[in-house]
Amino acid sequence: MAALCHKARRLGGQYNTVYALAQSAGAITNFQLFSWTQPIKFRLINPLLGNTCYIGLNGTPAVLNPQLTINSGAIINDPDPAAHPDTAVIVANATASDTTFSAPGVTGCGPGGVANIAVDEALNASAGLPAASGNSLTLTGAFDIAACSASSDSSLPQPQDDAAILLSAFQESTSAVPAGRPISAAQLRSLFPLK
Repeated sequence: MAALCHKARRLGGQYNTVYALAQSAGAITNFQLFSWTQPIKFRLINPLLGNTCYIGLNGTPAVLNPQLTINSGAIINDPDPAAHPDTAVIVANATASDTTFSAPGVTGCGPGGVANIAVDEALNASAGLPAASGNSLTLTGAFDIAACSASSDSSLPQPQDDAAILLSAFQESTSAVPAGRPISAAQLRSLFPLK
């Protein structure tokens, strides 16, 4: 481990910086409009660590339960209401955050991606991993949100495929990103009531 640190110090620049890339480590579950459960792993990126250096793995991920907060948004006018009955598409600037997840330790972080227990243990010690509940992750950006209730609309011929209607509405509504009507978080929640 000491040789790796000396090399990073000697080379400087990108060799002294470690970035983390969050990647999916399994299926999203418990999906609600403003919350969900998502297993993730974090790939640690540094030329000296190779491509197999991760915090968490598919079998032992960090499990996030983010909550979505709408900062601002707009209802995008559906370009084809006949093809997308009972559908609303929202493009929102939002923040998804979880401040309670636990984090597993690192694995596969030897020089060039070679398995090296000493390097993994040193990285765990310096980063305080594994870490109990209380870690924080916040993502801010554009979120596309939609809801479709065509399958429960008795005025429409049944069966209706809500998933296919949503996919089509997303593709058509967000491809040109037309100007929408501003919407508040309270209005958004009234459009998509939680059960």
